[in-house]
Amino acid sequence: MKKNILLFGGNPIFFVQNNELPKEKELIFLRKTKFIKSDSKTDPKLSKESHILKHKQLKNIKKILLNNFNDYWNNVLEINNKFYICNSWSTLQKKGEFHPCHLHANHIFSAVYYAKVEKTSLIFHLERSKLNDNFHFRYDLIKDNVFNSYSWRVEVN
Repeated sequence: MKKNILLFGGNPIFFVQNNELPKEKELIFLRKTKFIKSDSKTDPKLSKESHILKHKQLKNIKKILLNNFNDYWNNVLEINNKFYICNSWSTLQKKGEFHPCHLHANHIFSAVYYAKVEKTSLIFHLERSKLNDNFHFRYDLIKDNVFNSYSWRVEVN
């Protein structure tokens, strides 16, 4: 299991490359999930249910997520608070589709688990870079990096 921490916008982003693939029964369960239809051709399908990890068929995926959450808040943030999963859902996304920029209200952490994916990326976006957060100057960038960018891409495979 490969673990990394990316500091972007002053926030630690913990990502794990897990070599444990989902079981076929988990993938079948996820494929049979009922999804909300979208009018947009680029939006992924979102599950109707917002507590999908409560299903026993996904207990292994839930265990993977919780183990990594525990690792993150115990060993990265080093805090002793207790947290719980308030919502969980599934999306089905095909080539050419993408999640529009969005926020998750009433939360402190968010997690994404890719059950099955071809090479792609996850993009984090800020309204402005940390350099422009307090000082509204225009900078001549030599090279984009996590300190001067308002957007950062993490490869997912």
